[in-house]
Amino acid sequence: MVRSRSRPTTSGFLLLLVALSRSSALEVSPDSPCAPKCLDNPNGNVSDVDSSKTFNYNLACHDWEYMGDNSTQVGQKFKDCNNCLKSSEYIDTASDERDVEWFLFNNRGTVDWCLFGRFDNEKDKNITGSSIYKQCKNDCDAIYTSADYTIKKDPASYSFCDYDGNFTADADTCLSCLRKQDGLSILGNILETVQDLCKQKPGRVYDFPDNQEIYTTTPITLSATSSTSPSASPSPSPTPSSGLSTGGIVGIALAGVALVLGVILYFLRKRKNKNKSKQMAVAQGENGYGNLNTHGPGYGAPAGNYAYNPMAQSQKERYAHQPPIANVEQPGPAELGAQRPVTELPGGDVPGPIRH
Repeated sequence: MVRSRSRPTTSGFLLLLVALSRSSALEVSPDSPCAPKCLDNPNGNVSDVDSSKTFNYNLACHDWEYMGDNSTQVGQKFKDCNNCLKSSEYIDTASDERDVEWFLFNNRGTVDWCLFGRFDNEKDKNITGSSIYKQCKNDCDAIYTSADYTIKKDPASYSFCDYDGNFTADADTCLSCLRKQDGLSILGNILETVQDLCKQKPGRVYDFPDNQEIYTTTPITLSATSSTSPSASPSPSPTPSSGLSTGGIVGIALAGVALVLGVILYFLRKRKNKNKSKQMAVAQGENGYGNLNTHGPGYGAPAGNYAYNPMAQSQKERYAHQPPIANVEQPGPAELGAQRPVTELPGGDVPGPIRH
């Protein structure tokens, strides 16, 4: 388990002597290759878990403390130690301590101390007079509770990221304020790095860009952070074919081809039926009979006394022809007796044969 750190409650100069007597230094894993950069005494016992402890006086808040002619030993050491921890993949199997976890702890402690004047049980009574507090206190209030949550009791935990809100999102306003102030570029980079750690929650390896530098005045842009990073802009919407396998695309294409062929066959069949209907109409002729002797045996005028029935052409369920008319022998003119004169009918017409 990772060590928890707390400072004894004493006062004044005695407090400083006690802390220094314990070889106070930035936290680092036992036997870590980064130990020489993080311990106060590079030749100290790097295997002792108590050889390194981070206190508020090991933390630097302003750009000038890290770089330039007026840089301090505290700022230089913090930069060198944590640059090493950031890239280290070292794990001490005996204590289960990891360098990346102490990297999180040291940088998170800087955010808590510089913004709010506290580091668990360590308090800055004069924090309200700090220029950082005056400039950005209101914009940073959203992370006031989460920034200090179990910071020493459980320093390797990422539980603070979701405690009392969402640290990654809630820190955006605070970060924007720090970016606007002179001399706080590095503190802004540190805060953005803690945001990124909350986003990634690395176990052993922290995926940090090789072309970015935290402890310089150039603002960093990390892909895992939210609105403060240009690379965090929403990804373009996928095209309709995104996510489809090759088989899926081929299946869609085949289905489209089959649909087109089906439509073509439908219209061809419809056209064929229409042409066939026209040919039948022509075959029957204008007088109601077929086109005589045109198609060989079986075609032509129907046998017997059939009359054409137009109902058949209207597709109604009727026979195409009327029943045949019975062949009835009609009587010829009646013979008159020689003794009877011919009777003239009105109009002078001579009666003809009677038809039934």
